Amino acid sequence: MARSKDPGFFETIYSARALRRFSDRVVEEDVVFQVLDAAIRAPSGGNAQDWRFVVVKEQTKKKKMQEWAEEGWSSYQSKFAKNNDEARNLPRAQRLPFLAAAHLVEHLAEAPVIIVVTGEKDRHRASGGSTFPAIQNILLAARALGLGGSIFNMPMIRNKEDLSDLLEIPTNYEIVCIVPLGYPTDRHGPLKRKPVHEVVYVDEFGKTWDFASKQPENGWENLWL
Repeated sequence: MARSKDPGFFETIYSARALRRFSDRVVEEDVVFQVLDAAIRAPSGGNAQDWRFVVVKEQTKKKKMQEWAEEGWSSYQSKFAKNNDEARNLPRAQRLPFLAAAHLVEHLAEAPVIIVVTGEKDRHRASGGSTFPAIQNILLAARALGLGGSIFNMPMIRNKEDLSDLLEIPTNYEIVCIVPLGYPTDRHGPLKRKPVHEVVYVDEFGKTWDFASKQPENGWENLWL
């Protein structure tokens, strides 16, 4: 059974971040099970639990997913930079996630665990709607267990149907997202976030929430970290 020094609920939330660089340490089966056992505890519309998860282990499948990620990345990265060298001149807030994503594109086949999240088609107005809480549970459980991960959909940009065929996903299900996981080489920890008063309004869009405007710029992070 997977055990961890649980950092606590709020510490987990406040220190979670997208981590895309992994060591070669094997992620144990019981740890993967714990992550997915946490995922299925999420609420779903009508308690339908219509999510299905594919844990990709086979190396040939991972390599194919990496090829498709590289194809997707080639069209995506041009919005920001022509190549990684040019990306190094981007502002820091853009440069670091860009280079981390580029690293994952180039090393996706080495990710210890790749979870493909699927949902039943046409059940919700928002495609895959009931899977959203489960995906967040995956990321938070991974953080609590010392894993890193992120939502990563590059293999789907040009090859979503091919990926469905590769994983033999039935036609009444669709891929919602891909979550690579592993023990990170980068550290967990808080990132600078926009303060609550900048993104939350009261009663109508743009109307200030007075209580939030009186709170510290980093919110209540210091209470938990």
